[in-house]
Amino acid sequence: MPSRVEYCLTEEGNSVVHILQSICRWSEAYHKEDNENRMTQCEKCDYKQGKGAFSPENKVDSKPKHGGSE
Repeated sequence: MPSRVEYCLTEEGNSVVHILQSICRWSEAYHKEDNENRMTQCEKCDYKQGKGAFSPENKVDSKPKHGGSE
């Protein structure tokens, strides 16, 4: 079985989270397109529109931490 790898943001990564949150809020406010093809969750990340996925309580992990047997 492959070893489990977890990630956490570096200090530099955490410093841009508020910028990403602002971009997400801007896109929600200015890109309102009502159609059946509208994506409400990014397919490549954990961002869920209007759910505050990038809030400080929901820190994104991106720094490897090795766990389990290798």
